Amino acid sequence: MTFPHPGSVTHWIKPLQAGDPAAAEFVWDRYFDLVVQLARQQLLGIQNTCQDPEDVALSALNALCHAARRGKLAPLADRDDLWRLLATCTLHRSRNVRRDSRRLKRGGGSAPLRLPATGDRQSLRSREPTPAEAAQLTDDLRALMDRLDREDPTHRLRQVALWKLEGFTDLEIARRQNCSRKTVCVRLSLIRALWQSLLVP
Repeated sequence: MTFPHPGSVTHWIKPLQAGDPAAAEFVWDRYFDLVVQLARQQLLGIQNTCQDPEDVALSALNALCHAARRGKLAPLADRDDLWRLLATCTLHRSRNVRRDSRRLKRGGGSAPLRLPATGDRQSLRSREPTPAEAAQLTDDLRALMDRLDREDPTHRLRQVALWKLEGFTDLEIARRQNCSRKTVCVRLSLIRALWQSLLVP
C-alpha cells in the first residue's frame, strides 16, 4: 500500500536515519494515529490483555526511533519503505499481544461476529500477514464499516459490530444500546447480510 500522506515525509528519512530528534518527532506525529489504527485492527476481539492499540503503537514507534538513535535503522528509500517498516513492527507486537492473550484466556463467551471470509483472508489464518496485506485488511474493515453507515447513518450498526468484534455478548450490547437482546440479534443479522453483500460481484 502506498502511504496516503504526500509531502515532506521522504525529506525527513535521512535525518531520521542519522538519529535527528526533530525527525523522530516529525515521524511520531505523522504516523502515530495510523499505527494505532493498524494495531486496533490486529487486536479486534482480544480480551484479557493489559496492552491496548495505543501501547502497541508506542512500542513500534519507540523501537524505530531507538534504532535510528543507535544507527541501526534499516535502509529506507522513501515514505513507503518507512510505512512498511512501521507496519512490520506493529504487526510483530500485535502478534505478541494476541499470543499473550491466548495464554490468559479464561472461559468461553458469545460467538464472535465473523468478518466476511474472502480467499485472501482465509489464507492469512496460518501465517502473519505482510505489511501490504495488513494494510489491505485495514482498508477492508473500513469498507465494511462504511457499508453499515450507509445503511444506518445513526451508526448503531457500526457500534454493534465493533462491540461484537471486541467480544461483548449480545446482552451486554443490548444494555449499552438501551434495547432488547432480540433487537441486537436482528441488528447482527442485518450486519452479516450487509457484509456478505459486499462479496457479491
